[in-house]
Parts: sequence; C-alpha cells; structure tokens
Amino acid sequence: AARKGLSHSRNNEWWQAQNAFRTAFSLWKGALPEDIFRSEQVLSFNDMLLDQLVEIAIVWSKSRASAGKMEEAIAIVEQVLQINYLEENLTILLYRFHLQNNNPLQANGTLEQYRKALVKADYTEQEISSFIDEITRRDGLKALSGSSIVVH
Repeated sequence: AARKGLSHSRNNEWWQAQNAFRTAFSLWKGALPEDIFRSEQVLSFNDMLLDQLVEIAIVWSKSRASAGKMEEAIAIVEQVLQINYLEENLTILLYRFHLQNNNPLQANGTLEQYRKALVKADYTEQEISSFIDEITRRDGLKALSGSSIVVH
C-alpha cells in the first residue's frame, strides 16, 4: 500500500495516493521489537519500513498543506512522529507547518518535544542546541528576508 501510494503521488493521482496512504497507516502496527529480532536482515527491513512511513508522511502532509488542509497535514506528521520521534525531517516539517499556520506557540512546542527526545536518546546539550539552532536559524532567515515560509 505504501509503495502504491507513493507511485500514485508521483503521478499526481492524489485521490488514489491518499487511499493507499490511509491503508498503509491502518496496517502499521509498530516497529519490529529489536530485542527479539536481532538479525541484521530484520533490522534492515525494519529501517526500510520506517523510512517508507516517513516518506509517506512527508509526501501526504505536503499534499494536504498545499490543498489548504493544514490541520490534516499537521495530524499526519504528528502521527508518524509518535512512532519515530527522532525524525529530524518530520520535526522540521511540523515546525514549518505550525509557523505557516500562524501558530508560533505550537512551533516552539514542537522544538521542545524534539529537544526532550534528543535528551532521552543521550545526545549532548551541545548537539541538541546545534540541531535546534539550525532549524530556527533556517526558518528565521526566511522570515527576516520577507519571504513567506514555504513547505519544501
């Protein structure tokens, strides 16, 4: 379902893509438990599934945002971030969606959640500050230049 949805999205067949994405999301039951499956193949397959889930979230949420359905776009990204809370690209996308939706409080909340996830994953304070600064500097420069924040 995931591959089918991504294929439809590349062909700008958004109705079919969204149906396939909904199916893929409904079938997702979580990552394979790494403590049980220690095989390199299984771990690699698990990573591939997570990467595909992230790709779906990016493609689908951008589609919803460009259609003026920002709340749907935000919900899609938040759903995948609950599964893969260290995903930087989704964090950046959610941050931008909140800014684009004129909700700087939620944007800052997104950064705070990301900070907590990085702390939990044992990143140093210097690394965490660097990640957060990069996100805010990039979007801050866009805001200062007078251009509106565009979802990439």
